[in-house]
Amino acid sequence: MSIGNADSWDRYWAHGFLTSCADAFAGNYEGSMRTVWEKRFSALPDGSRVLDICTGNGAIALIAAATARRLDCKLLIHAIDLADIHPERAVHDEARPLLDDINFHSRTDVCETGFTNDSFDLISGHFALEYADREPAVRELVRITAENGEHMFVMHSTESVILKTAAVELEHIDLLHGSALFERAGDFLRLVANKSAEEKEALAKMPEAEERRTALNRAAALVSAAIKQSAHPEILRTALGHVSAAYKALANEGLDKALQQLQQGAAEIAANAGRLADLRQAASTLQDIKHLGELYAKYGFVDFSFDVLKEEPAGLIGWIVHARRTG
Repeated sequence: MSIGNADSWDRYWAHGFLTSCADAFAGNYEGSMRTVWEKRFSALPDGSRVLDICTGNGAIALIAAATARRLDCKLLIHAIDLADIHPERAVHDEARPLLDDINFHSRTDVCETGFTNDSFDLISGHFALEYADREPAVRELVRITAENGEHMFVMHSTESVILKTAAVELEHIDLLHGSALFERAGDFLRLVANKSAEEKEALAKMPEAEERRTALNRAAALVSAAIKQSAHPEILRTALGHVSAAYKALANEGLDKALQQLQQGAAEIAANAGRLADLRQAASTLQDIKHLGELYAKYGFVDFSFDVLKEEPAGLIGWIVHARRTG
């Protein structure tokens, strides 16, 4: 990906999320989003070569591998991402053997993949191509596509329910920053750490202690109120969860561990903020998709089509784009 700071995505994938919309999907993509990929991978002949770009921790590559196993079909699957990715942290239980069917490549730019000409029969990407510099990416992907090879991408739309959810989540992150929840929690934990029962009783009578306790309670109440009012409170719940875990760590492991828990929470929120900002910047209008078709025509792909992908009852998910190299 070329939009934004790759460090945010490094942190995001390091948390073990499987998709780029972890707040919306507990596991891998499901519903119509999964169906379109299973249908496409099912149509591939045995021995087809597949490249999944901007793969993250491998959501679409895993669907390809699962589809191939179900059909007893052999696919050569590569998956690339510019970020440092960790598929082994995102996949558990029965899906873990699928990792053996995928060749993952971290730190690999879609604009300069390093693969030889005509390497792939299908290039896929789910919320992927839109994060790259469009023309260099298309030029590179055309180069490594075999004759009669195809590209298929699901891309963010500016009108999608995902973008609307992202806007809400960014507001929640602004609320967390404004409340200074992690900072308030850290101040209070430092004050009460390593205190005996008698010392804590004395602290209760100190104005400074009361000020810190009140500041923390106000911040937590503000976040709790927003959780009750929001249809998408996951980021806020995550923040409160880290504060609760920090309290437990203080009691069981000491101040350093408690502060580390708060730092982990702040880093996770920051990673989400970077992801959401990139998502909003990457989303495509109808005109953007038409321009993408012009780029494909420029580089020799004569078959280009697009449609919208919807999920009931959620609504519009994004664009679905197809392109094919002929001759």
